[in-house]
Amino acid sequence: MLGKRIKKMRTAAGFSQDTLAKNLGIAQNTLSGYETDSSMPNYDMVEKIAAFCEFEVIFIDKNSAESI
Repeated sequence: MLGKRIKKMRTAAGFSQDTLAKNLGIAQNTLSGYETDSSMPNYDMVEKIAAFCEFEVIFIDKNSAESI
């Protein structure tokens, strides 16, 4: 599930896997693993990916729909 969101951010920002990976300082196959959910990035990496793609990480309370 997280992998689909990472891929969506990357493609919406217009980056190839190779370009985004180089800018994040990781290998392309590491980013590919994140996108296919075969490996999980830590929270800091998720924030770094989101920021580079001009997205932000937001948590939503399912009970109140409040953004955290």
